[in-house]
Amino acid sequence: MRQRMLGLSSTAPHAYDSETSYDTSLSDMIASQHAFACWLSRPPIELDIDTTNIASVASALFSLREKTMQVACCSDTDPIDECEYQVWCCDAWHMQRKARRLVVCPEAETRLCMMLVLGQDDEWKLDNLFVLSKSEQARVMAGLHPCMPSCTRVHQMQTRSDAEEGGAEYINDADDFWAGVSDDEQDHARVTSMASSSIARLGTEVPAGAVEDSRMSSTGQAPTTEHQAAIRDIIRGAYTLHRLSRADTSDADSIEHFIHLVRSTISTLHGAPS
Repeated sequence: MRQRMLGLSSTAPHAYDSETSYDTSLSDMIASQHAFACWLSRPPIELDIDTTNIASVASALFSLREKTMQVACCSDTDPIDECEYQVWCCDAWHMQRKARRLVVCPEAETRLCMMLVLGQDDEWKLDNLFVLSKSEQARVMAGLHPCMPSCTRVHQMQTRSDAEEGGAEYINDADDFWAGVSDDEQDHARVTSMASSSIARLGTEVPAGAVEDSRMSSTGQAPTTEHQAAIRDIIRGAYTLHRLSRADTSDADSIEHFIHLVRSTISTLHGAPS
């Protein structure tokens, strides 16, 4: 997304380094490294920093790469020592929709840092690459804490709570709308019942003419699309809450159970067996 907004290529540009590019001039090598760093790096606004030094990012990244390649070629040990990398979290990130972690690379004059976010596939992905000067490190680290298993648990609890509140808001918003649709409670109930019957027959999708026909027959006025939007909000909110209570169930089974629940609920209104 960021690359598209900045007009950059969707794929990272090729970068040369001194270990593998013997025929490339120094100026071309540095330019390619800067272009690569520019593609990956942005100001780390999550840390209240609104600038980034691309030259420092490129220098730190390719210096670390060169060191790692030398270790890999000269010894049998793992060239990447995980103990040299620090993983940090922040209380404010617990409340955000996306889980976030700051990874600080091994000690150097300027610390190369990676900002990671948890993707929908539960894989950590690189979101940003930047450097922190010594003065920035002292300020930034004061607001962070080492990442612990409890960070993940707190974030999961917050995400679940937000999803439940979102589902409830769908229902509340739709209820607020319906409260002003008609002063005639029987008319309101009849329209809702007809719409619900259509849902039960055709799944969670409201048929194109069901609500319109019911409103025209009861009021004689042309309906507005807000009616459909309100009904869809109710369905969406109800299914969100239903899905959260069946987190271990497949999508297909959850949908089938939800439709059965809708059918049985509607049938009780008419005294018919589900």
